[in-house]
Amino acid sequence: QWYYMARGYAARQAGNLRLALAVYQEALARFPDFAYAYYEIAHTYRLNEQPAQAMAAIEQALVLMAPPNATYYVRAGSIYEWAGDASRALDAYRQALLIDPQNAAALKGVERLGK
Repeated sequence: QWYYMARGYAARQAGNLRLALAVYQEALARFPDFAYAYYEIAHTYRLNEQPAQAMAAIEQALVLMAPPNATYYVRAGSIYEWAGDASRALDAYRQALLIDPQNAAALKGVERLGK
């Protein structure tokens, strides 16, 4: 599992989003319950300007993550905010704060959207 994550990350860092997506998709085909792969592919979809795919991937990551992880909710908030869904973004940031009340990114998200 982690080999695929390292390969996908390296491709993404090199700017090869097509290869990164292919690697993450292969990882998910082999390990369909691997929450971290959904977390990473969601970010890659965002970088590739694919909002529907990014939201679907982060939602699957949230379903599969165990235990609950504030970082996943922050990424969800960021993706929703980027995609123009302020309500879902605010909900995600608030979920992150339930897990980690001092999470700086979540606090900033709530401050930005909670007005």
